[in-house]
Amino acid sequence: MKKNNFAKLLTQAFVVCAIGCFCVACASTAKFDYAASEGMMLHMTLPQKLPPITVVPFRDIRVPRVMAGEEGEEASVMPLLMKRGSFATGWLPFMPYAWISRVKPEANDEGSLATLGSFWCQWDKELAEAAVKSLEASTFFQEVKSAESRENAETRYIFTGSIWSTEYQGERITYGVTYLLAPALWLIGFPDAVSHNKLGITFRIIDLQTGRPIWRYRFEGKDSTVHFLYARVGEDASRYAQLMKTAMNAVLFDLKTQLEKVDLQKNNTDF
Repeated sequence: MKKNNFAKLLTQAFVVCAIGCFCVACASTAKFDYAASEGMMLHMTLPQKLPPITVVPFRDIRVPRVMAGEEGEEASVMPLLMKRGSFATGWLPFMPYAWISRVKPEANDEGSLATLGSFWCQWDKELAEAAVKSLEASTFFQEVKSAESRENAETRYIFTGSIWSTEYQGERITYGVTYLLAPALWLIGFPDAVSHNKLGITFRIIDLQTGRPIWRYRFEGKDSTVHFLYARVGEDASRYAQLMKTAMNAVLFDLKTQLEKVDLQKNNTDF
């Protein structure tokens, strides 16, 4: 009898601990922080600096809302599946984990992430600001400016991007024993959750005199964070900033490679 009571008390303690930890985590908010993200910004020297360039806000094309119909037909609205999965499945026996997937991780009306209450990022502007920091650090250009739109740009060339993926997937690990018993494993050091961040952007440099892109680079990257009861709680979306830094380093490396292939540094007024 005493053993049964002890087992019940121990189980209750695990459940209370788990609920408490999730409540604390789900009450927290994180923001996109490029400056504090891990990794260095690439710095390479060119024989001659490139003309001034202006960075304008990126285009957010993550969710195409309209699908073109056949010729002569009206366009139809595409069904949007913004969120898949549910953390509630973690209560089912023999399920190794419960998961969710989101097209827009910053959407506050879709519930919490794996260990984080909410994530905030104004992608079009904040990724453009991140690009400015990396372009300045690279010293490729004579000057790096920013503008609210291409119409406000004071330089011939503009740098921009199209954001086509910021997919998030989060998993709460239950090891097949549900949320009732999984906390016992979390308490002794087993991972309690995993978060996956995906970033997809197509970068462009556009010549405003012709209106055409003179350079293009497509980046797609994915990174993950393993969460523990005592570590990395709330870092569900921390890899987006690191992925952007990786993307910008790849952008600069590709741009330098293209410059070496063709003579694009003839003078200071043209690529």
